[in-house]
Amino acid sequence: MLVVAIGALGACGEAADGPAATTADAGNGSIDVDREAAWQIVARGDGPIEGVELANPQVLALGGDDLVIAGGPGPVLLSGDGAWGASSPPPVDAVLDVSAVGPVWTGTEVIEVLRERPGPDAPIVGDGVAAGAQVAVAYDPATDEWRRLPEPAAHEIEGMVWAGDEVLAWGCGHRAVALDPAGTSWRTVSEAPVPAPLAATSEEAMWTGDALVVVTSGWSGVLDAGAAAWRDLPRPPHECGAVRWTGAEVLCLDLDHGGLARLDLAADAWTTAAAPPAAEGRSSPAVVWSGDRLVVLGGRQFDYTPSSAPPRPVTTGLVWDAAADAWSQAPDLPDGVDAVIGAGAHGDAVLVAGVDPSSGDLVTAAWQPAGSG
Repeated sequence: MLVVAIGALGACGEAADGPAATTADAGNGSIDVDREAAWQIVARGDGPIEGVELANPQVLALGGDDLVIAGGPGPVLLSGDGAWGASSPPPVDAVLDVSAVGPVWTGTEVIEVLRERPGPDAPIVGDGVAAGAQVAVAYDPATDEWRRLPEPAAHEIEGMVWAGDEVLAWGCGHRAVALDPAGTSWRTVSEAPVPAPLAATSEEAMWTGDALVVVTSGWSGVLDAGAAAWRDLPRPPHECGAVRWTGAEVLCLDLDHGGLARLDLAADAWTTAAAPPAAEGRSSPAVVWSGDRLVVLGGRQFDYTPSSAPPRPVTTGLVWDAAADAWSQAPDLPDGVDAVIGAGAHGDAVLVAGVDPSSGDLVTAAWQPAGSG
């Protein structure tokens, strides 16, 4: 258990004497800087954690105050007494690459689809590379135990979401399939293929409670629960670097060029929201919906010049207030959280995990935006 109760963060980190807000140059105009709240360190690892490798890390907030970071094939990381440690290894010799799919949190388990390390008889796929089989696994953080799930359907799985009582997945066959974690086989949700090409990842899809929504630059659509076919959605007005479901609408964020759009599923129509400050060259920030705000944290900044230096960590963040349709600057990430590896939400608090460059510690911090909730 964490030593800090997340629900009590609203009273922590209040600003010292001085103005509550200042103004910063945002490139696309000025934005307000809200400094009423600050980050609070809630867990810290004791140096690098041996054997931990994550290809697609995400912070998953569990019941109570426990946290998990997953993103195979490295071990899931658990918080305990304010520190981080590794779980037992998964029951598969998996390859560390972006082919890991997930993770999703069911309420009791973490589910991922990993790719097994190819053997001598593995089939040869694109670019002459041998491909191992996909293996679905589940991890129970309460018991620190893994189990293998039924083999995925015949086609490759490229993305999945948790649909309340089962995993809903899709892949190269463009057909949606589902798995009850307690069941013995995957089932076909819809025989109707998604219009190709579609290579949607879990970052480009969401479960709304009664429908699977996929938003990509090439095609967008929705598969309603019980429906036999996909329904086309209008294309977003710009590229989507990240898409998020707010509980009422879909958000499409293009941070490179400064764009944010909102999709009303009932009206099948996009509307343009306040544009964020453009951050061209900012790669892989963590994007979190916290209940009433969209929070963009960290990432890496690339310098696109012939003599470009290695990408540098970004320690700043942006916040979009949905009710006000306005952007503000989040407090800078705390010392010791350099390379952000994942973020998530716990109620209206935002959780972020990163690496302390001086010690290699894995550090987790929490922040509750002023006026949230």
